[in-house]
Amino acid sequence: MDKTRGEAEGRSTEITYLGEGNMVKGKSSDGAEETTENPGKISGMEAVRRTVRKLGYDVKTQKAKEHILKEFGQDLTNNKISAYKSNLRREAGLTRTRGAHSNGASGGSAGKSALQVEDIQVVKELVGRLGAGRVSELIAVFHS
Repeated sequence: MDKTRGEAEGRSTEITYLGEGNMVKGKSSDGAEETTENPGKISGMEAVRRTVRKLGYDVKTQKAKEHILKEFGQDLTNNKISAYKSNLRREAGLTRTRGAHSNGASGGSAGKSALQVEDIQVVKELVGRLGAGRVSELIAVFHS
């Protein structure tokens, strides 16, 4: 049998099973993450998730911080809570997408509200058919 690169360099390639106590994270029966070092202690993200579930997405960061400290005994920074809340909002589909930027033209759009050549031709046809005075009267009706 060919030697692996580790064996060729004189290193051991044996894999050692360290046991379940050395696992980094596990899931509790309710789906919350728990560290194996502190069984029963939930992650910061899970604490924020439960807080948002209880107090709503619009909870102020400071109020969430106080709730997390009281309920879960974790002192998370305001920035971390805010980041977790943002991630939760994004996962829930509650974030707003940013609108497209205009090309320097502020105010109106050049879409359907802009005056087109066809519109001018229609007005010219009305003036020819009804007369300029009558078209002016029609326009005055729309402005009153």
